[in-house]
Amino acid sequence: MIALMNTLERLKAYLDSKGILVGTAEKACGFSNALLRNAFDGGKGIGSDRVEIFLSVYPDLSAEWLFRGVGSMLLSDKEQTGGHNNKYYAMCQMILQNKQAENELYGKLADLMSKGE
Repeated sequence: MIALMNTLERLKAYLDSKGILVGTAEKACGFSNALLRNAFDGGKGIGSDRVEIFLSVYPDLSAEWLFRGVGSMLLSDKEQTGGHNNKYYAMCQMILQNKQAENELYGKLADLMSKGE
């Protein structure tokens, strides 16, 4: 049986393959100390907003590979600089749309709760 990697395991594999220390990545992304380390050790997610930041700091990492395990870990130079036609941009757009929808739902929930429904 083949064990499939999850998103956190792929994130860690990327850092390992590039020789980037976890603490270095946390600083580069502006994350609190041990955020990634705790996520890796505890298997707890880090949130799509932080993954989006990580992808912007490390543009050679394929978002499709990171999220779905599909394709290559690293983007080619052409894919990194392809503008709005590349997979990275499309994945970031999808993340942003999901975040906006999530925020709208939280707003509706807050309205319902304030009305006592």
